[in-house]
Amino acid sequence: MKLFQQSITFFLLALSLAISSTVFAKVINFDDLPSTGDPITGLYNGFTWNNVFTDGNYTAATISGHNVAFNGYGDPASFSSTNPFQLNDLYVSMATLSGITHFEGYVGNTLTFHSDIAAQTTSATHAIFNWSGLNKVVFYSTGPFANSSLLDNINVTTPVPEPETYALLGLGLIALFSTRKRRSN
Repeated sequence: MKLFQQSITFFLLALSLAISSTVFAKVINFDDLPSTGDPITGLYNGFTWNNVFTDGNYTAATISGHNVAFNGYGDPASFSSTNPFQLNDLYVSMATLSGITHFEGYVGNTLTFHSDIAAQTTSATHAIFNWSGLNKVVFYSTGPFANSSLLDNINVTTPVPEPETYALLGLGLIALFSTRKRRSN
């Protein structure tokens, strides 16, 4: 009987955590960064950026504000997180020549998704992905010339524990320990 009650308590605790978990969607537009062509360093918007720079000189590519992000010299660039995320969509264009931007989505170290997006220099293309469970996205331009891909309004979804989640967890643990204490007395 005691094991059954503990199992029920644990099940209710797990159920309350599942019900109370939420996700957070955000759009990364780079407009709070300098427009000087400098690399994004450190953690920005919850992601680590590799070979990604910002610039405000590509007006045809911007969707919001004044900045876009681009891969330096057309070389592969990436953004990654230790927490899984979903890449919903973004806008992509090209710096000097119209061409193709190749995107790769990794779950852990496994290439799970990939897509080629045709992009222009005169306007941004809306690319829809809906790739989930990602840890890293790699992008680069393909073709014979070093041509940077310009990104704006990257829309991602990340799981965020709400304060209620921690409150319910605490209440469940208190209930579990108080039940055990009563039984031992």
